[in-house]
Amino acid sequence: MLLSKDLLFGFKIGLLSFIAILIWQMIIRLKKFFISPRAKEFLTMSTHTEKKIVPSMGGIAFFLLLPLILWEDNFSSRSIIISLSAGLFGLLGAIDDISKIKRGRGISIRSKLFFGFWVALIPSLYFLFAFPQSSYIDFFFFTIDLQYFFILWLMWVMTATVHAVNLVDGIDGLAITQVWLVSFFSIFLTKTTFVFRYTNYLFIQFFLQNMPPAKIFMGDVGAFFLVVLLASQFLVAKTELLLPFSGIIFVANTVICLIQITSFKWFKKRIFTFTPFHHALELKGWSEKKINIAYSTITIIMNLFLMLIFYLFK
Repeated sequence: MLLSKDLLFGFKIGLLSFIAILIWQMIIRLKKFFISPRAKEFLTMSTHTEKKIVPSMGGIAFFLLLPLILWEDNFSSRSIIISLSAGLFGLLGAIDDISKIKRGRGISIRSKLFFGFWVALIPSLYFLFAFPQSSYIDFFFFTIDLQYFFILWLMWVMTATVHAVNLVDGIDGLAITQVWLVSFFSIFLTKTTFVFRYTNYLFIQFFLQNMPPAKIFMGDVGAFFLVVLLASQFLVAKTELLLPFSGIIFVANTVICLIQITSFKWFKKRIFTFTPFHHALELKGWSEKKINIAYSTITIIMNLFLMLIFYLFK
């Protein structure tokens, strides 16, 4: 019986992956409707001029996961929270992508932060309603009960995670690889295969489309969707404080960007050649493949160390 259930699930995932590939191929063939040659990220990096003809919004195929997650998990509170969070943020990302295609620029950072914060309110309220005894932050050596302020904590974690990962999306295969690695290690850090079980096949299929030279980008719709899907699992498992360490590349990249912005705004000086930092490495002659390997190595080492600490003290 167990084997037949696994086979049936494998068939569903396989069918879903096949449909996703058809969607990606359709976007690639109709790329003139999904490209934004005037987008800022292509105009600011001379090494990325060829990416102007690569279509975006490939992440729209990830929405196929939502009905499967809900159905397979019997519409549990966990599946509703994770699906609702990912779906709403995915829609916000889609609006940003469409804005880039139509106007050549996306929603401003302030607007994305503002709307992202309020989009996070809906799943956060449901989380507190479904798990009223879970309004605490649990770490290795302490526990803090935030009570109703826990809603603000949930909203901040989802919004901050989305924008941290979005800064890494700029090199072929970089964002999807980092998200896949964090998703894989989440099996051990959250003690559940929930998200990885559903996303692994699509990760691999999309990576084949996105590996250098990329045929398609997942866009903000895909980045927002996958990242919040992952962040929600950490939140439900009460291990959200491990997320910044597991996704160390995202955090480090965000800190570097903040330092650069602050330095230029206050002192009119740039500390780094270019931000996000992977673009500075490109200007120094690093290939996209070398950057991918370096970033992945850092993520793997950090997560192995984190697993060691987690199982020693938990």
